[in-house]
Amino acid sequence: MVVAALPSTAAAHVRWFVPEWLRLQPPDFGLIAAWPTLAVIGASLVLFLGLRLLQRLVGSPHWPNPPLLAYMEPCATALLTIRKETGSRRWTAVAALLPTLVAMTICFVTARAARLLGLV
Repeated sequence: MVVAALPSTAAAHVRWFVPEWLRLQPPDFGLIAAWPTLAVIGASLVLFLGLRLLQRLVGSPHWPNPPLLAYMEPCATALLTIRKETGSRRWTAVAALLPTLVAMTICFVTARAARLLGLV
C-alpha cells in the first residue's frame, strides 16, 4: 500500500496514468480563425438573419421561432465528422436533412393538432 506523505494535486498523479502525448496541452487559438470555424459561424449568422427576415415578412413574432430551430439544426461538428469518416457528400446531406425534416414534420403535426383541438 502506497500512502502519500504530503498532499499533492491530482495533476501530479496524472503522469502515472496518462501517456506523454495525451497530456493536457494549451489550447490552439489559431483554430478559432480557421476556415471551418468561420464557415460555421457564417452559416449560422446567415440562417439566423434569414429566419429574422422571414419572421418580419410573415408578420408573426412566434413563427418561425429561431431559438427552437437552432435546436433542430444538425451539429456542424457531427456533419464534419460524418463527411470525414464516410468521405461521401451524400451521407453528409442525409445526416443533415433527415433529422431536420423529421423535427419539422413533428412540429407541424403537433401545431396542427393543437389548433384542431382548440388549444392555441
